[in-house]
Amino acid sequence: GRSDADAELLRSLLLDVDGKRLAGLLTEAVERSPERIARVRALLRDARSADVRNVLDRLQNHTDRRIRTTALAVLVERDGASDHLDALTAALGGPDPELARWALQCLATSSESAEDVTGFLGWMLERPRSVSADISSRIAALLLERGKAGVRRAAASLGVLCRSPKPANARLARRLAASLAKHREDADVQRALGQWQRSPARWLGWIAEAFSGSRR
Repeated sequence: GRSDADAELLRSLLLDVDGKRLAGLLTEAVERSPERIARVRALLRDARSADVRNVLDRLQNHTDRRIRTTALAVLVERDGASDHLDALTAALGGPDPELARWALQCLATSSESAEDVTGFLGWMLERPRSVSADISSRIAALLLERGKAGVRRAAASLGVLCRSPKPANARLARRLAASLAKHREDADVQRALGQWQRSPARWLGWIAEAFSGSRR
């Protein structure tokens, strides 16, 4: 429609503005009304000046969560997830479940190479104490949706979890083994499940799950 065309024209014109001036305009717009961050997201993403990049870095520490999350999302879109793994890890393990789910979705839709994202998800899966049980389960599900590479990375993570005496790891290993059983035609999965069957973590996971259920 006409309004969409006008908005695109305005965006094109603003992208031609001096970087420092554009950074000032964007900062002023966001500070005046935090919900405007969604309206200027495309400008923040497409403007490549160092001044606008500095604005994004500052907005990651803003007191308003909408601004923080949008700033990080734009940075991931601009640079790829691998350049912001520390921030994504902090979001996944933070106290805000909505922010953690958003960070996971950010990874799921990232244009980053599949190998990098799959490797990071596997790394996070092997550290269940750093995230909530819900996020661990979502990470496992996301890995298993990423084709053979994701399934095999999940199998490797099961092997790591099997070697841990920690109850949180054993609980997750038990759930992960149940999910991987659907992919037992894969040789890597067969080896991981065999390791799981022989592992003390199998029984520790059962005890931990039963104890956890009895406390609810």
